[in-house]
Amino acid sequence: MSVLAEKTHPEWAAAVRATEYLVALSKNLPRQLYPCEFTRWIWLFGKPAILVPEPSKSTLSIDRASFIDAAYLMAQADGLAIRITLPQTICIKFLDCVRNSKPNLETRNLLNLFAGNYIEFTSDRTGVQLFCKGIFPNIFSDEKCLISLVRPDSDRYICLTGDVYQKSIDRHLWYAQGAINELLKRIRSEKTSIKLGASPMSQSTVSDPCVILKALKSKNKTKFKRLWNGDHSGYTSVVEADLALIGILKYWTDGDRVQTDRLYRMSGMYRDSWDNRMVKDISYGQATLNYVFST
Repeated sequence: MSVLAEKTHPEWAAAVRATEYLVALSKNLPRQLYPCEFTRWIWLFGKPAILVPEPSKSTLSIDRASFIDAAYLMAQADGLAIRITLPQTICIKFLDCVRNSKPNLETRNLLNLFAGNYIEFTSDRTGVQLFCKGIFPNIFSDEKCLISLVRPDSDRYICLTGDVYQKSIDRHLWYAQGAINELLKRIRSEKTSIKLGASPMSQSTVSDPCVILKALKSKNKTKFKRLWNGDHSGYTSVVEADLALIGILKYWTDGDRVQTDRLYRMSGMYRDSWDNRMVKDISYGQATLNYVFST
């Protein structure tokens, strides 16, 4: 659209911008989030402000609203905001970690653990926010914290930008309890700030995030993604699924047993039974690793 057209038809220009935003959002936003509640947000004094719907009026729903109706409403705002209503669905925000459109190294390492989930830049592009499936305990954050959490039981709305992080990666809503557990370990390191340190050392020359990304780009990426997110459907037993995931991790870690065990504990397949003692004082996890690494 020309500058003259924008000046002559400002409402039309706003509708075009709204349509472009909705096209990008509908292309990137996981459809699993569509049943959630939506409202609008606008820029107000340099900050995004949520237009909270009146109690007498129902909130927007992508499932109910037509694309044309949504575009019309969006012409009067700067974006859509979402309130999570799905069980075991959370939004994790990494705050003040982006410089020149690139998260810092520590944050990138954490985001790699959630690879495959929907991740986008925040409205001010100083942080990133990701959506995933999982359970997060009651941990509070304050202004000094680098991570903020929004749960399904929260009344908070999250401004959606459609400005995705790593455009080449699939964007879904995967079960990521293993990645959440790893994140919790780092949260517990300090009470008022998140210490984004390195992972435990191993003999492998390939970092944990690189192993995950390589597996996600391999020929067996679909198989790995399902197992990594705790989906063991298609296997005769959970034990068989454990063996399959350990086998994949063994391959991509170049046979590093310590790193394979560490990565398995980050996955959705990890269970407390992994450390349960069996015969001869050997845990189930040790027995599983012994079997895979002996073949």
